Amino acid sequence: MITSKELAKLAGVSQSTVSRALNDSPLISDDVKVKIKKLAQEHRFEMNSQARSLRTRKTDTIGILFPRFFMNLSTNLYFTHLYDSLQAELSKYDYDLLVIYDAKQENHLSPLEKMIKRRKVDGIILVKSDLNDEEMTVLERSGLPFVSIFCDDFNERTNSQYAINTYDGGVLAGKYFAEFQDYMPLYFGSLMDSSDSMNRLNGFRRGLNIAGSTVTNIETVVSEMSVSGAYQSVMQHTECFVQRRAVYVYNDMIASGMLMAFKDLHIDVPEHIQMISNDDIPLANWMHPRLSTLRFPTKDLIKIACQRLVREIVSGNIEIENMQLSPELILRGTTLHRKSL
Repeated sequence: MITSKELAKLAGVSQSTVSRALNDSPLISDDVKVKIKKLAQEHRFEMNSQARSLRTRKTDTIGILFPRFFMNLSTNLYFTHLYDSLQAELSKYDYDLLVIYDAKQENHLSPLEKMIKRRKVDGIILVKSDLNDEEMTVLERSGLPFVSIFCDDFNERTNSQYAINTYDGGVLAGKYFAEFQDYMPLYFGSLMDSSDSMNRLNGFRRGLNIAGSTVTNIETVVSEMSVSGAYQSVMQHTECFVQRRAVYVYNDMIASGMLMAFKDLHIDVPEHIQMISNDDIPLANWMHPRLSTLRFPTKDLIKIACQRLVREIVSGNIEIENMQLSPELILRGTTLHRKSL
């Protein structure tokens, strides 16, 4: 790698011309820009991000705010998958990704407020945001473009919102399990995301009813959103799994903990317990048995949301767009197949 001074010498121009050319200044001709950018690429030169930020008032960084129940990327497996997908998509636009953790407030400022006041990012992605009124006011007044993903409460916010229709996912699971009359339905939900967990349960109930199931009450078990939490919940509710069950699970991470517990309890899956979960994280296809799940169109949703955010950052024009995408039922080893009955 070379310095800006060395690059300027190679191009036969001043350092200020190099800086202007790499920042697409209208003061520099297109021919000179092409020449300098080509030399920069050949010699793997990159402008110092802090210096560039001072000149352009851009950080080339997008902030991502995870929900309050987020623990860490090693525990919340879906968010690991989500982070990787966001990073891959934003790298196409040459943006870095800054994760904002909802840690304890310091000096009465949340991590989101501190990031905004310190001008660390050019835009923000809210993941199933549960911002309080003060945080939302600060964000809207900042003028920073922001979008929400996996947010299912479309309202009058001044930002675009993109979500997965988890209610429809529950309907698909309910309709599938309704044909197994000798398997009593059970919902295994989340303690940490009660609103969306209830949404999935309501969809499950609706799907059962649509398919003609006579079940009027769906027994429910909840757990922490972790593999260990799901394992412990199964162990604490072993009586629920004495009879045959068709279990709809909040997500793949919880389902993986349940599978470990069933193995230790010598409960056969899918012969005694059938399971359909949500997300279709890469790990779902490596479990034994492989997880039947609702595949979320995560990459499609992220692509659309990132395109919108980048367009708003570049143009400065805010355009509100609300969109929901539906999941797809993927049947694998934790469910029996109808044709085999």
